[in-house]
Amino acid sequence: MEGGSHDSRDWVDRGRELSDETIAEVLRARGHGVLSAAVDGDVVARPMSFGVDGDDLYFQLAAPPESNASRFAESDGPVELVVSAVESVDDWHSVVVRGRLVPVGADEETRAFRALADNAVLPQNALGVGECREFRLARLAVESATGREGPASSLGSGGSASPTASD
Repeated sequence: MEGGSHDSRDWVDRGRELSDETIAEVLRARGHGVLSAAVDGDVVARPMSFGVDGDDLYFQLAAPPESNASRFAESDGPVELVVSAVESVDDWHSVVVRGRLVPVGADEETRAFRALADNAVLPQNALGVGECREFRLARLAVESATGREGPASSLGSGGSASPTASD
């Protein structure tokens, strides 16, 4: 970048793609991100803890009745989960998982709860949601998962995806 000009491709070119293995490591290590969806013509995005079991991501969705967040659990459209960490302009990583939320059946509940207990940052997502009387378990049926890291990140070169004290 000479003369103060900025080409937006500079930012894209500086990042490296993450391998599938590193994406899985980031998801297991972080256990939280922002889940977003379009619900009835409105965008709903919420910070969420999640559990990981193999290729499956599980969420415990809780919200006050009649809120946008409660309708979020009923969304049948595409959703995206974004998990990221930024230490500096060159030391960062992000993962974007796209898919659809599907209800967890009774036969899958134990697996979902175990994944949430093992990986989620919070054991459930009902904190600060007011009059929450129930929750729903949902699995993200993954359609795609991509990730990128900055030039100073050590993730793709075998570094740890574990959260740091500054997260």
